[in-house]
Amino acid sequence: MRISHSRRPVRVTAAVAAVLLGAGGIAAVGAAAQARPAVPASVAGLSPELQRLLDQVGRHVSLRELEADGTLAGLQRATREADPSSLDLTAEEADRPRSGKVATPGATFDMAWFERNLRAALTNRTVGYAYSIGKDGQLDRQAGVGSARVAPDNPVTAQSATKAMTIASVSKPVTTAAVLRLLEQKDISVDSGIGPWLPSAWKRGAGVDKITFRQLMTHTSGLLQNYQTATNTTGGKSTGSWDNIRIAIGQDLGSKSFKYANMNFSIFRIMVPKIAYGVDLSPQYDAPPADVTPAQIDYLTGIVFQGYLKPVLALAKAPVGCANADANPTKLYAYPTGGQAG
Repeated sequence: MRISHSRRPVRVTAAVAAVLLGAGGIAAVGAAAQARPAVPASVAGLSPELQRLLDQVGRHVSLRELEADGTLAGLQRATREADPSSLDLTAEEADRPRSGKVATPGATFDMAWFERNLRAALTNRTVGYAYSIGKDGQLDRQAGVGSARVAPDNPVTAQSATKAMTIASVSKPVTTAAVLRLLEQKDISVDSGIGPWLPSAWKRGAGVDKITFRQLMTHTSGLLQNYQTATNTTGGKSTGSWDNIRIAIGQDLGSKSFKYANMNFSIFRIMVPKIAYGVDLSPQYDAPPADVTPAQIDYLTGIVFQGYLKPVLALAKAPVGCANADANPTKLYAYPTGGQAG
């Protein structure tokens, strides 16, 4: 997921949450999408079966809007990605300590001290970083420090406060705000079980159907513990894939203690299409039509999720997409880089 920065950067979490949870609705999105041509010409070269499935998806979401940011182009090259190793920086499931401490409030918030402390905390600990700080709804200050790209990822590029970058786990609160809005519209309690919205083709372990939306959003679902029990792993592995989520869902539910895991939010890309539009492609994932791969079925599910999310996020005036238009995007580096590519 990518947020495009303008000269007045959007404070993503606050702006999106405030608009998405406000009054109004998007109940007409599905109907509006049906009025548009279903399959754009740019993806007309798909196999007949894949094009038919995409046409079905286009009855629920606007494919034209997804074509514009490059999302549809990925359908032709969709492949199953290998899980990152335990040393991969995108593997977020390793246990994260939580102090539980709350800062003592002071008499006055000093913006200059806040910025100084922020920079001090990151100096000599990162290759580069950028920040924007708002106050009273207005941009107060911003800066880019260090590098966005270093060798061997030429061209070497300085970091900038207005350089577009992948927002990674900031997508979690964005997803939360959008899902809360959807649940409210469908009159579904955040404390209700997710069972009715899980893929019909998935085996469910005992207790899994009763996992609540709140537990997913607070990383207390027990899904990661389920996955680790089933695969004899201990963490440090990205678990957002269709196959890994299904492994966790298929186990009898064990511990539900806090455990940060991507799958708590990746599962929404599979459930939201079913909640919003009744779209469930899980049977096709296990038995895809001719010339269609399971990875493309997963990608189609993601297209429906993105198709739901896009008009909702537009309410917050936050341009969002999964394709990075920057020819030389910011890279993620370990520190120090040791000369390794980002």
